[in-house]
Parts: sequence; C-alpha cells; structure tokens
Amino acid sequence: IGSGVWFILRGARRVGAMVVNAPPEESALERVAPELLAPRLAGVRAHATRRTRAWVRDAYAAGTRRPALTPLLVLALLLLAVEAIAVRTTRTNAA
Repeated sequence: IGSGVWFILRGARRVGAMVVNAPPEESALERVAPELLAPRLAGVRAHATRRTRAWVRDAYAAGTRRPALTPLLVLALLLLAVEAIAVRTTRTNAA
C-alpha cells in the first residue's frame, strides 16, 4: 500500500478517508510560533497566545455567543402558526 490519503467509498459517494504512512513530522504535536502560523491561516481572523490561561480564556469565550438556530426556530414556529390561522379563517369564510 502506498502512502497518502485513501478515500472510503460507498457506491460513488465518499464517506471517509484514511491517511496511510504519513510522514512522522505531521504527528509532531508541538507549538507553532504565531509568526509561522499566520501565513498558514491565509487571512483567517485568528488570535495566538503563548500563555495557557489566556488560551483557556479565549477557548471558553468563543462559546459564549448566542446561536442563531434558536431565533430561527422560533420564527419558523410563528410562521407556521400564522399560516394555520390564515388557512383556518379562509376556509370558514369560503364555506
């Protein structure tokens, strides 16, 4: 088996991937200097820190934003209720 990424197919659809014989340097779990990391992110807004406490604070601060899903679900339910009322009133008026 050659090295590289092998894709797992189910029919014609790609359902997974497996890396085979990856170079050892890809598994090196060491900290990358912020000045080396910035070009790799290619313009993505990111913040790098060398201190553990600041990293933990930033990681938890990212999850404090309100999700957009809840207001969208409430809006969908309101629209369904309005539609049900509109259909009900037009049927009683037509009969």
